[in-house]
This record gives sequence, structure tokens and C-alpha cells, in this order.
Amino acid sequence: MSRNKNGKRPDKPERGRKDLPAKNVQNPEKKKRNKIIAISVISAAVVCFVVFIVIVLVYQLGKAKPIKGTEEELRVVGSIDGFEVRYEELRYISLLYQSAYERNYGENVWQDEAMREKYREDFEEEVISNLKNNYAVLAACKSLNIDTDMKEAEEYAQEQIEQIVENDFGGSMKQYKEFLKENNLTDSLLRFLCEVDFLESLALHTMSENKIYIEYNDSTYLEFLDYVLTSEDYARTIHVYLSKTIGDDETNAQKLSEATEIAQELKNIEDDNERYEEMKSYIGKTDFVEGFSIATIDGIYFTKGQMGDEYENAAFALDEYGVSDVVETDDGYYVIMKLPKEQDYVYEEGPTLLSYYQNAVLNVYVKAFKDSIDFVPNEYFNSLDLTRIE
Repeated sequence: MSRNKNGKRPDKPERGRKDLPAKNVQNPEKKKRNKIIAISVISAAVVCFVVFIVIVLVYQLGKAKPIKGTEEELRVVGSIDGFEVRYEELRYISLLYQSAYERNYGENVWQDEAMREKYREDFEEEVISNLKNNYAVLAACKSLNIDTDMKEAEEYAQEQIEQIVENDFGGSMKQYKEFLKENNLTDSLLRFLCEVDFLESLALHTMSENKIYIEYNDSTYLEFLDYVLTSEDYARTIHVYLSKTIGDDETNAQKLSEATEIAQELKNIEDDNERYEEMKSYIGKTDFVEGFSIATIDGIYFTKGQMGDEYENAAFALDEYGVSDVVETDDGYYVIMKLPKEQDYVYEEGPTLLSYYQNAVLNVYVKAFKDSIDFVPNEYFNSLDLTRIE
């Protein structure tokens, strides 16, 4: 209710007082002027409101506001090391492996019930194993007293999403949403993956700066170079590689036989230099693994934890210019030769080798947690058929 300055209510005029102005009587010019002022005020208010709405929309779009997931996407399917696992992540991984099995065993692998049951156990094991990867990183972070809920991780994820929307989709949230749908992703899952990347980098920094299992960092760079050149835990190898054809046992048997013949032929050469030259002649005639193609003939420098266990076990057991038996992995067959290390190369590539070494130690550390944690399913998970998730 309106009040005057002294806080009292204004007196009500008495009915019929003659000093009151007549009703609806006003100067025409004054009336016109007041109308113009009123219209101007209203127009200004409308413009301000529209500008405000535009600013809000631009801010929201430009900042790639988080997209709320559906009830199904956010539904919890279980836990790993105390962390809740959501359906959106399980679905994403399951669909990745469904596609992989279709490529490896044929497009009808999930249509044929016999084939479905044949591969079900392996499929489910691989899905759950992959599902544990992110939580192994989180478990490792907890052991290093890193807050896995830190705001910095969330801010990093926001920055990454903004860059994706801007750089890959020209700022279009619509195209970003289409991308998510096409790749069986959700915005919240992508943000979670970005946060895990941030925390993993923080774990690496924490371990290297404080020399927690990672013995060498920038301050001990020269010591690291000496470690590469002299340690038995650092190797340089080249290899012949023949890839497997998944689901084709006959072809794989032929490739295994070929790899065995190559290994035996190399072992029969007594002179180291001749054996090395013959090894190089095979490299260009066989397949190569992605990531191994660069400087394959010059050799790969690595420490324990960088390569697969099978490859490392064979490589570290060799003498210089020694040749391994055939090393079988999930992807193919290797014949490995160990080479002496070259100081010029090590000094030139030192920063890269240091980075690889630090990441290898981190990988070993995280893997230990992966081996120790388990996925604990809930009733909802138990009601699902991973091979039929769409």
C-alpha cells in the first residue's frame, strides 16, 4: 500500500468535494505528450527485454550448456570401487564391442543364436574389462590423494566440450547433438571421459614431480638418458609382424607357419650383421602395427609397461641381435630382434622417450588397480542382455 513520507496514510477525499478536479478533464497537448512518453518507455522496456533474452541465449549456446540425460541413460547399473556406473557408459562400450564382433566374425554374429551364445562369454568379459578402465584411473587418483570430484576437472571438461562444439561443429549445438547420437554417446558421458583424462594427467604430474614410482623427471633428465642407455629394463627392438585375420583359423595357421620359418631362418644366421640385414629385408615384406611403422627399421625404444606383456617378456629375454621365437598376441605374430642402443638417437629423442617412460610407469600403476577392482552389478544390470543392447 502506498505511504507518504511521514509514514501516515494520505487522507481520503470526502465525497463531493468541489476542490477535486473534474473526472477525465485534461489538457489535450499534455495528454498527447504523456502518451508519447508512455509508448517510448514501453518500447525501451521491450527492447531491453529482447536484448536480455538474446544475451542469455548466446551465453548458453556459446558455453555449451550441459545436456540433461534421459532417465534411462543416467540409470545406475552397478558400481566399481565405490563409483556408480551408469547405463550410458555400459551402452556405449557394449555397442562398440558389438560392432567389433560383427567385423571380426561376420555381420550375422548377433542374428544367429548359436553364434550369439558361442561368443557371449568372451563378449561380456571384454565389455566389463573395458568398463573398468576409467575407474582404475579414478582409483589410482584416490590413492594419490587426488580429489576425483574437483571443480577443475569439471571446468576442463566444459572447456573441451566448448572447443569441440566451436571447432568441429562451427558452434552449432544441433550438430553436436547429432554427433553424440551417431556415435552412441551422451553429453554427460563425454564430459565424464574428459574429466577422467584431466585426472589421469594430474596423476602423471603428481607421480613424476614427487617421484612416486616414476623415478625420472625433468630435474633428473641426464640421469634418465643414462638409464635408457645402460638399464636392462630399457630395450631397443625391431620385429617382423604378421597380422591375424579374426575368425579365419586357416589363414592364421598359414601366417603362424610363415612367422615360424622366418624366425628359424634368422636364427640360423651366425653373423650378427648379416642377421640384422636379413631381418630388415623381411620388415618391408610383412605387415606392421599402427604406431610401429615410424622408424621400424631403426628400432623401437621402450621400457617395461610400454608394450604388451608378451612382446616385452620376449624382448627383455634376448641378447643383442638375438631373435625370438614367434610371439603370438591377440592381433598377430611377431618375430623380434633386440638391438644395441645408439647414444645419438637417445640424446636427440630424449624428451619423447622421457614422456613415454613416465606414461608407461603410470600405465603399470593404473593396471594394478584395474586388476584389483571389480564391477559389482545391480538388479537392473542383471536384467540386461549386453549382446542385445541397442
